[in-house]
Amino acid sequence: MAQSKDNAIWGTVTLAMPQLVEWQIEGGSEKLEGRNLREFVVALASAGEGREAVLRLNLLVSL
Repeated sequence: MAQSKDNAIWGTVTLAMPQLVEWQIEGGSEKLEGRNLREFVVALASAGEGREAVLRLNLLVSL
């Protein structure tokens, strides 16, 4: 994902039901990554302060 022209940040969460696989935040001063949902929320709040944030959710389901 690239930084948008309007300076928004992009957050991506990947879930493989029922557990979190990984998360990423891009568009800020540095790319942030992790595997804990609570850390994602904290990181998104601090990275997106005063800016728009776009959240994308990838859901992996096994049939």
